[in-house]
Formats: sequence, structure tokens, C-alpha cells
Amino acid sequence: MPDHLLTKLAARGGVIGFQIGHSFHSPKYHSWRTEHVGRVFWDASKVAEEVTGKSIEEIDEIAAPNYPSVGPRPPDEYLMSVDEWFDVVDRAIELVGEDHVALGTDFDGGPTPPRGMRDISDLPMLTEAMLRRGYSEERIRKFLGQNLMRVFRQVTENENATPMALTGDEQLPKQRQKSPEFGCMAGS
Repeated sequence: MPDHLLTKLAARGGVIGFQIGHSFHSPKYHSWRTEHVGRVFWDASKVAEEVTGKSIEEIDEIAAPNYPSVGPRPPDEYLMSVDEWFDVVDRAIELVGEDHVALGTDFDGGPTPPRGMRDISDLPMLTEAMLRRGYSEERIRKFLGQNLMRVFRQVTENENATPMALTGDEQLPKQRQKSPEFGCMAGS
């Protein structure tokens, strides 16, 4: 996420969840994956062809065999270590503060986790990395879920709460459309 959007997200009380994989965080891995798979990871252009006119049940039947999905496994030199992954998290904390970051693993499928991690059973490696960096217990708890719970509470306890409300030209589009910056689908 570009710095200016992360700053706007935090200014409105929002939280960004950091995906555990490399595609968003490592240009080296992103280039390897794009070359290996033959497309950028966010290219979902074939999805519309597969699901147009189908019921949600039919779409589930198409998608279910693909989950949990495992990302392509590159040579180790393309994988970040857990500590390198936390360099990305630390940069966001420096930019917007510890109240606006959270773990957003995406272990439901897709990302190739940092070197040494296999699956969700290896999440303690993240806590160990945070302790090595000198994170306080409070910062660790915020990152592992308290920040998300705070936003969920704000939204669910007050039906008029809009911690992420956008105004003016920042309104989300009514129709799904291609994001010119990322080539992925965006909208409501």
C-alpha cells in the first residue's frame, strides 16, 4: 500500500493487515513468481469467465478444490526470513504507529510464507521475531489481534460509526472497475 494511502487509513482509525507472503513485500520474489507462473499474482481476469452466470453454490464447487492453496515454492534465496518480513511491518509502524497494523496472514491459501514457516502452526515464529526486536507485550497483542478487534467493536457497537468513511473524490466506486494502479478489481 502506498505511504499516502496508509497514512489516510490510519488518520481515519483504520488498520492494515499484513499478508504473510512475499508478493506484496518482496520485489525479488514478485519478479520470480510472475516469471514462474506467467502472470502477476493479482491477475484474476479468468475468474469472471469461469463464474459469469453461475450461482454461489456452483462457484463454490469450482473454487473449493483450490483451497487451501499453496503458493509457488521458489528457491530459498527468493524467500524473506521472518525477520525480513518484519522489516516491512516495522516500516509501517514507523509511518503510522502501532495502533494501525495487524497480522493478516491469508493462510486460507495463496501466499508462500517466509523462509522456515510452513503453515499456521508456525505463527509462534512471528512472536519470537517480535520479541527479538524488542516489541512490548502490548505492541505484540495489538499486532496479533487487538487492533482488529478495536475496529470491529467501533463498527459493530455503533451503527453510525464510520472509522473508514471517505469523503469527496475519495468515495469508493459504485461499480467494480479495474484499478489503474494495480490492474485488479476494486469497488463495492
